[in-house]
Amino acid sequence: MNVPSRDGPILLNDEQVRQYIVNGYIILKPSVPANIHQIVCRKLTACLNEGSNPGNNVLPKVPEMRHVLNSPEVQGALISVLGEDYIEHPHRHCHYLSPTTTTKTDAKTREDAVAANCHQDAYTPLGRPRQHYSRYARIMYYPQNTPIALGPTHVIPGTQFNQGITDADRARAIPVDGEAGTVSLTHFDVGHAAGLNTVNQPRHMVKFIYVRATEPVTPSWNCLNRQWQKPQDVQALHDLNLTWAHVWDWMCGKKDRYHSFREKNSLSASEVSQLIEDLHEVREVDDYLQIILQIAASGAEAAGAIP
Repeated sequence: MNVPSRDGPILLNDEQVRQYIVNGYIILKPSVPANIHQIVCRKLTACLNEGSNPGNNVLPKVPEMRHVLNSPEVQGALISVLGEDYIEHPHRHCHYLSPTTTTKTDAKTREDAVAANCHQDAYTPLGRPRQHYSRYARIMYYPQNTPIALGPTHVIPGTQFNQGITDADRARAIPVDGEAGTVSLTHFDVGHAAGLNTVNQPRHMVKFIYVRATEPVTPSWNCLNRQWQKPQDVQALHDLNLTWAHVWDWMCGKKDRYHSFREKNSLSASEVSQLIEDLHEVREVDDYLQIILQIAASGAEAAGAIP
C-alpha cells in the first residue's frame, strides 16, 4: 500500500532544525485520522499473537502505517533533515513491550529500568560507525496512547555526538510519551531506552530508518536565517556550539563549515596563545572543552600561536 500524501510536505522551521541538531530529536503530530492508528494497533497485536515478531516485514503486514509515513508532517521532517531524495531503509521493527512482572513500580524502579536499557543503535549490518552529520534518521511511531505508565521510549538529549553512553547520560533519559499517532524523529545515534510498562496492556512502538542520499547544497527545510544560533530549548548536557554550528553550516550547503562559528568567535593570534596557556589551568571538563573548540575553530590563523 503506497499511500500518497494529499497535501504537500510540511517542512521544519529553523528552530525545529536547531533543536534536532542540538538535542537529537523532535516530536511530530501527523495529521492522520484516529481510526488509522486503531487499525494499526489491532493488526500489530494480531501479528504478534500469531507467534513471532514480523521484523522487517512489519510494514507489508500492516500497510496502513504508510498513512503516517507519508503524512505531510513526517515527509516534511524527513526532507528537512535528510534532503528531498532521502531513502527508506529496509530495516524496520515493531518494539513490543509487555507489562512488567515486577511488583515494584515506584519512580526509582522505573529509573533503574530505563538506565539499564539505555543504548545507541548499530548500523545494521555495518557495525557502529557514528555519523555526526545528519545522514541517518529514525522514526518512532506509537499507534496507541502512550503515557509514561505504558513505558514510552526515553531519549538522552545530545548523546548523538557521544561515542558511548555514560552513567551520567543514563540518569538524564527523558520519556517521549504522547497520544496515539505520536511520532518522534531522532538522530540515529542518540541514546535511547524503553521505559517500564506498568499497565495491563502491551505497548507497540514501530521503528523506521531513513538515509540521506546526497550531500546538502542548500537548506532543505524552511530556512529563513542561514546563520547558526542555539535553539531556545537546549537539553544537551555539554555546550558543543562549534559542533552544532558546523553541522548546521553543512546542512546549509556552505563550503566553509565553520562560517557561523567564526562570525561570532574570531580570535587573534595573541588570544589563541592565551587560550593555550589557559588549558593548563582549567579543571572543569566543560571549560576545557570550550577552550579546545575555540582554538580549533580558529583554523590556520591559530597555527602560528601553537607551540
